[in-house]
Amino acid sequence: MKKRIEAIQARLADEGLDGWLIYDFRELNPVAQEFAPYSGIATRRWFLYIPSKGRPVALVHKIEEGGYHADYAEKRTYSGWKAMEEELGRMLGGQGRIAMEYSPRNAVPYVSFVDAGTLEMVRGFGPEVVSSANLVQHFQARWTPEGLASHHAAANLLVNLQREMFEMVAKELSAGRSITEYDVQSEILRRFAEAGMKYEHPPIVGAGPNSALPHYEPSEDLFRGIFEGDILLLDIFCAQEGEGTVHSDITWTAYMGSGPVPQKMQEVFAAVTGGRDAGVELINRRFEAGDPVSGWEVDDAVRGVIEKAGYGPYFTHRTGHSLGLQIHYNGVNIDNFETKDTRMLEPGLGFTIEPGVYLEGEFGIRSEIDCYIGENGLEITTLPLQTELPAML
Repeated sequence: MKKRIEAIQARLADEGLDGWLIYDFRELNPVAQEFAPYSGIATRRWFLYIPSKGRPVALVHKIEEGGYHADYAEKRTYSGWKAMEEELGRMLGGQGRIAMEYSPRNAVPYVSFVDAGTLEMVRGFGPEVVSSANLVQHFQARWTPEGLASHHAAANLLVNLQREMFEMVAKELSAGRSITEYDVQSEILRRFAEAGMKYEHPPIVGAGPNSALPHYEPSEDLFRGIFEGDILLLDIFCAQEGEGTVHSDITWTAYMGSGPVPQKMQEVFAAVTGGRDAGVELINRRFEAGDPVSGWEVDDAVRGVIEKAGYGPYFTHRTGHSLGLQIHYNGVNIDNFETKDTRMLEPGLGFTIEPGVYLEGEFGIRSEIDCYIGENGLEITTLPLQTELPAML
């Protein structure tokens, strides 16, 4: 932890911050769990202040100091609320700009965990409070080499599995046998178990008009049959079992017919994949030029292609999300739609690019790829790209 604190302090200095105040109460701040200064029962408020220079200071409740283990920080205790505020005021006295898990106007919900009352109290001691979003991204969202290797393993499984699932459905339909969305979902989950993969929730398998529901999930009680002429959308995601493994998340669509693929479906597919490729092109161009690129800029590039094709109103979600130890992690999102994510893409981060167009009552098409920023720029980890909408029968 000592080296990690030193790295945080160097980053604070680079960003012109006097410190990072990490606060938690009953595990309401998931960012804080990595830095918790004690273990065991934790039912009271605690604070850890990491200054840009000097030794960190932890403030914990007197009855919970028995589990204190943060030898990298000076320990201070309190019992009553007045003593807590007095100690906190001493900790923050003379500090100018400090970071907390706060986001102005809740622009980045993934780092917005400090309640308004605590924020008011801290500001009352004098500091200007800014968002810790960049710090959280840099110190928690970047992948380790082991995480990257685990991601590649999951991605390879998913790329092969989606192809096999489309082929399985086509085989059943060609033979005149019935097959449902739930059948496909169940087979995917069986394959996950066989391969030692974990998942946060079951995969999305949407056929026909259900493919136009971006977060549709079949279940044992709610599903539709898959029929000839349907668009079939598969959004599948998993990670290897174990600690520190990184998720993969892909979406492909196929036409479950004999072809030719209907013109409208081809047009939508071209708009979606054209947007996807425009996002990739922007990232590559910026990194080759040595220029930074933010999440909102990539979203704009992708969305612009789809809007030009006339399908902008039917692209109803952000372009992509942070990918990591959780399927939706706390790094930069590819977003200027649901939020404006101004964070920069930096080496070590992973994310998805997944534009979609959803025509209610008809069909939806989404194309999702996983991306990783290495030292030399962008790596698409879920190759090959889907470049055509196949007719599977």
